Amino acid sequence: MQQKNKNPWRNILRGYYEMRKTLADDASRMALNEFLENFQRQGSVNANGLFIPWKATGGG
Repeated sequence: MQQKNKNPWRNILRGYYEMRKTLADDASRMALNEFLENFQRQGSVNANGLFIPWKATGGG
């Protein structure tokens, strides 16, 4: 009778390598979404979740 290997590291490493393949694409997509949301809100949100509006400029 063959005993099953209960060590999960092989599956964890496989998942890690799959995640590393898409990490740069995922990070750039998140940065682009944040950038676009800041323009829609006309400001940004800090780490505490508080909205910080942009200062008005003198241009027209």
